[in-house]
Amino acid sequence: MNSAPVPTPAPAAFPLTVSQSFQTITGTTTYTGQFSSDPIAAPSTATLQSINVNGRGDQPTISYNAGSDSYTLQSGTAQVALGAGNRIAATGYAHAFRATSGTVTDDVTLYGNALTQAPSVPAPIALSHTSFGLWKRSDSASGTTTQTFFVYGTPTGTAAMPRSGSATYQATASGLVMTGVAVPPTYSEFTGTATLSANFSANSISTTLDLGSRGTFQGLGSISADQFSGTFNAPYPNYSSGAFAGGFFGPNAAEVGYTFSLLFFNPDPFAGASPQPQKIWFSGVVVGKKN
Repeated sequence: MNSAPVPTPAPAAFPLTVSQSFQTITGTTTYTGQFSSDPIAAPSTATLQSINVNGRGDQPTISYNAGSDSYTLQSGTAQVALGAGNRIAATGYAHAFRATSGTVTDDVTLYGNALTQAPSVPAPIALSHTSFGLWKRSDSASGTTTQTFFVYGTPTGTAAMPRSGSATYQATASGLVMTGVAVPPTYSEFTGTATLSANFSANSISTTLDLGSRGTFQGLGSISADQFSGTFNAPYPNYSSGAFAGGFFGPNAAEVGYTFSLLFFNPDPFAGASPQPQKIWFSGVVVGKKN
């Protein structure tokens, strides 16, 4: 008589106490040059090369080793290992790491609930199955920087997704906004809030991204398995495009996370009495849980 197969252990909830690897959902910005804190003494040279969002798949992976209490991030040939010796000071509900090898510097921020060590302040929304981070890789030899916001955790899985009904989610948003070309480029963090509505019967999704004085953006998209994607609309002058990619996490799609990008483009930056920025680009992440 054959014995019943041993069930696969369920992935651990955050904070992590056992070794685990995760695929990520990403929002990536690549630029050349630098953002200067003193553009008069040292003019900024940052120029946007690409900005995009991608669903879960062959994107960066993040792995946790419980034995050494360390993380490894890998994307193609790019890899960085982060342990206690790489910890640097951080504010808010974040843990920060830095590693340098040759001309490459990796700055990684893990937010909220990933680490067992408590951050200095609690996260605005407590999550058990979802977390997120930022991986910034700068190469001084090529002058190229790649910034990747990533969402990871325990995916709901196609079989466990609701097939009918709807749900709403309350979420928090954070990211980076960069302004360049016609005025001294700026580089700053932002926070905001978001709401998300999922219609599981129609496989549709809508989201409102509220970034306060920086604007409010309306997104519409579609659900496929336990992931979703869509685009943003906004009524602002010079708004060009926006996109988001995300997924559901935890049992019965209890939590949600997505990355997003927003792009403003001014084709005539010197019109008027003073120069205006030619490009403004946002990259960030939204995470939340079901109401």
